[in-house]
Amino acid sequence: SPSGRIPRRPRIHELTDEEALALSRTIMQVKKGDLVRVTYYDWDTYRTVSGIVARIDFAFRRIQVVKTVIGFDDILAIKR
Repeated sequence: SPSGRIPRRPRIHELTDEEALALSRTIMQVKKGDLVRVTYYDWDTYRTVSGIVARIDFAFRRIQVVKTVIGFDDILAIKR
């Protein structure tokens, strides 16, 4: 691509409206210090990270679990 970035491949699983709504509700309940398990999209695969929420930023729509920063739009599932 002209920008030199590798284009993202389509996601393996697109969330349904119901799943997206449930996920959004769960994210809104998460607080710094919570122990969570997050499955998220990372380039062309899904990864899972477990640990303490170090930071959650609703303005920029990001969550940091230990040292991993994940955009809300990349989250497939989050368990508290």
